[in-house]
Amino acid sequence: MTLPVGRDRLALVDPEDFQALRHYHWHARKSKSKLYAVRKVRKKGHCKVIFMHRRIMNCPPESEVHHKNLITLDNRKSNLIVVSSSEHHRIHQALRISRKIK
Repeated sequence: MTLPVGRDRLALVDPEDFQALRHYHWHARKSKSKLYAVRKVRKKGHCKVIFMHRRIMNCPPESEVHHKNLITLDNRKSNLIVVSSSEHHRIHQALRISRKIK
């Protein structure tokens, strides 16, 4: 299923996540040249950014969520995996090396 992320973008989500996510206003946010689905929450006068992929995976603050197919608006659980920060760094470092070799 798809959820609008701003005016002209869509995020892919699983049907079981769609109902919980559709009630919020999501938008696309660029981070390190990738687009992520995010929403903002005000708490105690501060604005906090909630990333859709982290919300879907119930990711603890000390971990990262990796998009297996590298499409950061594909937030289906089959495309997401929770990893440590060091493992996430290793995955992306290996991807950079493999791109240079080709």
